[in-house]
Amino acid sequence: MPTILEQAVRERAFPCAVWRVYREDELVIEEKVGTLTYESDEPVNFETRFDLASVSKPFTSFAVLLLASRGLISLDDPVSRYLEEMDTPEKRSITVRQCLLHTAGFVSNPELHKQYSTHRELYDILFSHPLASRPGTQVAYTSIGYQVLGYLVEKVARTDLASFMKKEIFEPFGLRVIGFNPEDRTGICPTEYSEFRGRLLVGEVHDDNAYVLGGVCGHTGLFADVEDVCAFGRMLLGDANPLAEPYRRGLFSNQTAGMNQSRSCAFVVNDPEFGEWDWDAFSHTGFTGTSIFLVPELRLVSVLLTNRVYPTRANEKIREVRRRLHSWLHAHIKGNVR
Repeated sequence: MPTILEQAVRERAFPCAVWRVYREDELVIEEKVGTLTYESDEPVNFETRFDLASVSKPFTSFAVLLLASRGLISLDDPVSRYLEEMDTPEKRSITVRQCLLHTAGFVSNPELHKQYSTHRELYDILFSHPLASRPGTQVAYTSIGYQVLGYLVEKVARTDLASFMKKEIFEPFGLRVIGFNPEDRTGICPTEYSEFRGRLLVGEVHDDNAYVLGGVCGHTGLFADVEDVCAFGRMLLGDANPLAEPYRRGLFSNQTAGMNQSRSCAFVVNDPEFGEWDWDAFSHTGFTGTSIFLVPELRLVSVLLTNRVYPTRANEKIREVRRRLHSWLHAHIKGNVR
């Protein structure tokens, strides 16, 4: 019988996938299936790099929490204290925490690149675009809040986001190949044919707003292999996590009680997209077909990387595949809990 992922490739949910699961720092499951595109004969492997899309966001969350843990910012400060562009009547009260939690009231994910074609124009409109709701009243997933957080990190750390992440996250925790705007594009999984850019995207950020902004953003832009994302998740759950206790709790507890969705400062809490679990689970997905799933009580890390947007984003079969895969994982783990 084919595995869930093998069947998914046959059903063209995606051309390829890699999956690794760690429990208590022990690799317990790994699988790789498919080729880089449906037309290619190049098999995917565990060193293949993928466009993480919004799985980049937890890295930005960690960068912000790292600054807070060092006393350089406060999560309950208004962002306008650090970024003067946010000092407007409508946005002046928005806090760092609200940006982390997607409760700042920003519009969802506007395709601003269609109207604003330069970095300066798009940067300006990010801050001047009207809010969709009053800050602090509801969870509304958006990339704008994390774009703002990326700029906040740069302002406070006095360096660019890519350099900060490399020095403070990637190198200290042994992440080997992860980064923005990879120079060497060999071994990178293609994503989608972009009408906007007129080419198949390989090693270029898939998100068009991020492309106009130069590829280094707080909401997307990282490329990595499965092991680097697993290493990040294992660090978050383990003793190597350098965050002070209040900020670790912020990563792994519901910070939006009473609102329309449960979120921590980096993840969705108990997302039904991953099936029903007997333990609290924290997860994030990426538009290109990526995901990270963490169960702190079990020190469980599950990372699934695919290129489901190849050749087009008009394919959401991965949602059912991801749910089935993690439901199977839950049953497997439940039968082996020590």
